[in-house]
Amino acid sequence: MKKEQQHLCLQALVDNLGDTARTETAIEYRFHPVRRWRFDAAFPEKKIAVEIDGGAFIGGRHTRGAGFKADCEKLNNAALLGWRVFRFLPRQLKTGEAHDVLSLALGVKKADTS
Repeated sequence: MKKEQQHLCLQALVDNLGDTARTETAIEYRFHPVRRWRFDAAFPEKKIAVEIDGGAFIGGRHTRGAGFKADCEKLNNAALLGWRVFRFLPRQLKTGEAHDVLSLALGVKKADTS
């Protein structure tokens, strides 16, 4: 999925879930008070964040040593600030898996316990 298409899919997903969950949404949300870290998307009132990790199958930034280490630092700091961060591959935006997981996280959908 191309970056522009990924951004449009993410925007549509966040807008849809934000409306359904009746909560504020943001794209490229800066969450840290000092560092310039941003989440790809966030539901700030609920402290739920979304990160899309591209390039997983081609040795992209998120899978190489330095990039992975930087992601660890960012996500660990987010956890210390009380954020729940959900990570997805771009194809999971397309398949609806990201929507399903975030629907559960936001309380829009109940888990199937049967």
